Amino acid sequence: YYKMKKISLVLALAAICLTQVKAAAEEEDGVLILTDANFDDELAKHNFLLVEFYAPGGKLLRFNTCSGHCKTLAPEYAKAAQKLRENDPPYFLAKVDATEQKGIAEKFAVKGFPTLYFFK
Repeated sequence: YYKMKKISLVLALAAICLTQVKAAAEEEDGVLILTDANFDDELAKHNFLLVEFYAPGGKLLRFNTCSGHCKTLAPEYAKAAQKLRENDPPYFLAKVDATEQKGIAEKFAVKGFPTLYFFK
């Protein structure tokens, strides 16, 4: 009986811990990938953060598609992200796929692509 109670308690604590884990930002080419789940946490971690809202592959999102500007910006944005990380302290660039993370895109009234926001 006590072993079962102990196992139940351990499982309950593990479940609570897992629900408290925040979604950390993944990276692609040195650029942080922001989502609805990690956006606010990542903003809180950084004093300065430049965020690109984009629509990959020309996907349509409400008002405007991502023309060649997003494709042209992507490699330059990645180069800049890698260069800025060499600073002391490092600076970070981030991006949001507005076709997947619609909550953030709507929150900031993103209507065209790419759209850049600088957060301080």
